[in-house]
Amino acid sequence: MEGFKLKKRLISIVVLLFLGLLAACGDGESSSSGGEQASAGDEVQLKVFLPQPRFKEIYENYFDQFAEKYEKENGVKVTFQLEMPGSNEASQILQTRLASDDSPDVFSLHAINEIPRYAEAGYLEDLSDQTFVDHLLETPRNAVTYDGQVVAAPMESLHWGFLYNKDMFEEHGVELPQTLSEMEDVVDTFNAEGITPFISAYQDPEVPQLYLPVEVGGQVNTNAPDFIENMNNDEGSFADLEGFFDIMDLQNANGTERPFETDPDQGSNKFANGEAAMWVMGPWYAETILAANEDFSFGVAPLPINDNPESTMINTGVSTSLAVSSQSEHKEVATALVNYMLDEEDSSQLFEDLKFNPVTDFHDFEPYPWLTEALEQVEQGKNYLDPSIPNAVKSESEKVFQSYLGGNLDQEGVIEALDQAWREANKLNN
Repeated sequence: MEGFKLKKRLISIVVLLFLGLLAACGDGESSSSGGEQASAGDEVQLKVFLPQPRFKEIYENYFDQFAEKYEKENGVKVTFQLEMPGSNEASQILQTRLASDDSPDVFSLHAINEIPRYAEAGYLEDLSDQTFVDHLLETPRNAVTYDGQVVAAPMESLHWGFLYNKDMFEEHGVELPQTLSEMEDVVDTFNAEGITPFISAYQDPEVPQLYLPVEVGGQVNTNAPDFIENMNNDEGSFADLEGFFDIMDLQNANGTERPFETDPDQGSNKFANGEAAMWVMGPWYAETILAANEDFSFGVAPLPINDNPESTMINTGVSTSLAVSSQSEHKEVATALVNYMLDEEDSSQLFEDLKFNPVTDFHDFEPYPWLTEALEQVEQGKNYLDPSIPNAVKSESEKVFQSYLGGNLDQEGVIEALDQAWREANKLNN
C-alpha cells in the first residue's frame, strides 16, 4: 500500500513538472493552428473528458443532438469517445493524458483552480471569438477568462454553503444560524427532538474536503485576509486560521451513523428521506436528491465557521468549464461542440435537466428555489469567490480530513500535512 502511494505521488510530481516545463517553453500561449479540417462525407470521433458520471445519460443525449445537427449542416458525421471518471481521480488522469500526447479534444476543468495552470502550460485554445462569449454573465465570464482570453465555456456555476431540510426547520421553529454558537443551538434543538442534525458521508474523500474552501474562503475575507498570500510565500500556516476544526468537529459529533460506508449518492438518499436536518454539501447533488424524493424541499445557506457573522458567507464560483485542447486534431468540430453546450436555442433545456444555474443572458428557465435563496445572500454581499488553493493541498486535505474524522490523525498532524503540501506546490510553481 505504501509503495502504491509513493508511486502515485511520484507520478503526480512528474506530471506537474511536465506542465511547468511546457509552460516555460510555450511562454503561456496556446496554439490555435494545426488540426485537420473536416469535409462533407468525413467521420470525426471526438474524445471528450467530462468527470460527471452521474449525468452520463443527459450528456450523451445532448451530444447525439449535436451530432445530428452538425451532420445536417456540414455533412460531417461526429461520434464520441466519452470518458467520465470519478472526480477524485479526474485531475491526475487528465494530466497524464496531456503529458503523454493523448489529449482529449474537449475536457473539463475547474475554472478557478485549474484554468490558470493549464493556460500557462499552453493546453487551452482561445475561444474569445466564439458565439457564446458575448452572452456570458459577468461572474461566469470572469471565471473562464485568463490573461484577457476566454479559454473555456462555463457550465456548472455554484453558490453553496450547507443544505438544510426546509420542512424540518419550519416545523421546529429553527432559524438559520449566523454564527457557530447559533449553529450549536440548532444542533441542540434537533438532538432534543430526536432528529439527527447532520448527514455524515465520508466514503468519497471529496466530501470532507469541502471544509477546506469553506474555512479558507470565509476567513480570508474576514479574519485572515493575508492567509493565501502568506502561504504562497511560505510564510503562513493553517494554524493561523483560528477555530479551523470547530465546525468540522461539531458536524462529526452530530452526524448519521456509518459515515465511512456512505457515499454522496447514499447521503443524498438519506437527506431526501429525512434522516438528518442538514448536510455540509452543495446543490450539485440536487438531481440525485430530488430523484430520491421529488417532493423534498431543501435550501442553501452559508455555513457558520466561527462566531464572527461576517465570516458566514456563500461560496461562489464555476466548478465545471469545458475547454478545447490545443493538441486536438479536430479543433473545428471540438469548438463547435463547446459552442453548442451554450447554444441559444437548445442549452436552456440542457442546463435545466442538469439543474445547473444560468450562465448566459439567454438562459430563460426559472431559477431553482435553492439558487434564489443563495442569490439573496450574494445580493447582500455575503459571498466570496471560491479561494485559489493549490490542487495538491486539496488532494492532501481529502486524505487527512478523512483520517482526522476517523480519529486516526490529530489536529497538529492535519496542519503539518496541509502546510507541507502547500510548500511543495510552491516549489513546483516557482
